[in-house]
Amino acid sequence: MFEDERSGDLGPEFKARAANPADSLDGGESLDSQAQRVARAVDQIRKAHPSGSVLVVSHGGVTPLILAHLLQLPTTEAVSRIKQGNDEVYMVRLRADQAPAVWKLIGKENLEQL
Repeated sequence: MFEDERSGDLGPEFKARAANPADSLDGGESLDSQAQRVARAVDQIRKAHPSGSVLVVSHGGVTPLILAHLLQLPTTEAVSRIKQGNDEVYMVRLRADQAPAVWKLIGKENLEQL
């Protein structure tokens, strides 16, 4: 997954290829591959900690993939819809026989996300 604030300056071939979640962009990690790797890690964490609280720290490119797996969303939907700025905090509550619940701490600079 490529993340760069300058992505608007990238060429049309890159933009077209980056939109394909299976494209590894000539040797990088495809979005599909990254999502599978993150899902395996989440499953390992859940298996190691079947109850109680767990803290997971990640960067903005991984958080949508974690939430996609937990919420059973398509990866491309999660990546396009879940935006994480610096220093944002999410809390996810997982309970048997219930849908996951997600909370996001929002500072006054992000009030439009309410």
